[in-house]
Amino acid sequence: MLCCIYSLRLSTTFSYPYTPSYRPASRKFFLHQGLGRDSLVFSGIVSHLSHSSRHNTLPQISTPTVTDNTGSVHDPKFHRISPLFCTSTSSIQMGDILPEVLDRIFELCERQHRQMPHWPVFSPKSRLQPLLLVCKKWHSVAERRLYTSVSLGSDRTVKDRNGKKMMIKGKDVCRRFLETVQNNAPIASIVRELRMGSLRNLAQDGEESQMHIRLIAVCKNVEKISLYGCDPSALDKMVETLVNTDLLTLEFTSEQLGGYLGYEWFVPSPRTLVDLLCRWPRLQKMRVKMTGGEFDVSLPKVPVIPGFCVALKEVDARDSTFDAAQLSRLLDLSPALEDLSITVEKDCGPVLRRSIQAWSSSLKACTFSSHRNHSPRTIATPSYNIHCPSYASWTCLFRCSPSMPWHIFRN
Repeated sequence: MLCCIYSLRLSTTFSYPYTPSYRPASRKFFLHQGLGRDSLVFSGIVSHLSHSSRHNTLPQISTPTVTDNTGSVHDPKFHRISPLFCTSTSSIQMGDILPEVLDRIFELCERQHRQMPHWPVFSPKSRLQPLLLVCKKWHSVAERRLYTSVSLGSDRTVKDRNGKKMMIKGKDVCRRFLETVQNNAPIASIVRELRMGSLRNLAQDGEESQMHIRLIAVCKNVEKISLYGCDPSALDKMVETLVNTDLLTLEFTSEQLGGYLGYEWFVPSPRTLVDLLCRWPRLQKMRVKMTGGEFDVSLPKVPVIPGFCVALKEVDARDSTFDAAQLSRLLDLSPALEDLSITVEKDCGPVLRRSIQAWSSSLKACTFSSHRNHSPRTIATPSYNIHCPSYASWTCLFRCSPSMPWHIFRN
């Protein structure tokens, strides 16, 4: 396939045939989108394939292949039959390019943002938008990749038709996407991951958090949610909306995008987190990071079914303090944890010992802390990082730390 790409790259043109269903894209269109030189190279591939589609064939490609007596071509590198190359002298039908191959090529076109040390960049995949205009087959593949995982919140710098740079606020991008999914149910059904945040003081403008709530409600098939910052007045509504989801991953951070800017937000308390776990049987990963405080939401009581969250493998809530009852419920719900990072109160030693014994067969990494008092703002010390699955090794490590009541782990 790389040979195919290189061959097309050497002979690219920028003329697009007009198709009734899709507006033709031009070189100037790509420049106005601020897609960069790499995307212009790919736009050449797009234009060449579109030009060749008039004859419904691709250019002839010479590859180092071996043909057997049946006419099948074997790739000596991978030792399997290649579905892309029929013979070294035949043409490739436009429809022979598998959607999986197109999806892999489109993945290479996505922009990789430079991530800051402590916070991510949440921007939509704008480089995939021109690929929606090529043909119906490319439209379906690009649409799925464009909307399966959506990132909203960071500001975008684009160029207008005159080449002048202009900034689009993350809030405006979020509003436009919300309008799109509200008016287009098929697109809303594609969304599987929402990564949302805000760069601004949410106390002054809570509209963005309200849009995040509506997005979660509209995208009913969402499975992964990353949320950076939430308006305090919208926390109850946010949790009530999360109850109606069926998540695989939840990341809830009180910091807004851009890091700590003098504002402190809240995250769900351990009691609320455990209540949410009772609604998510497929949850695999949960991360909660707090810089402000915790809040409780009164949810309808549901029975704790032992092993209900058997798929849950990772829990990172080291900034929240679990008491004995909450830790016991976590143990009952998720018996197969592999990675655990929490903070516990001083008086839950027996429950912690029982939990470690129950998780010893599956646990691979553990970080736990104990506060000197019950205030969640107190720095959690001491903290231990343990990477061993066996209970015997746990006891040895605690014996090396006399400041911790390691004797609670003895038989």
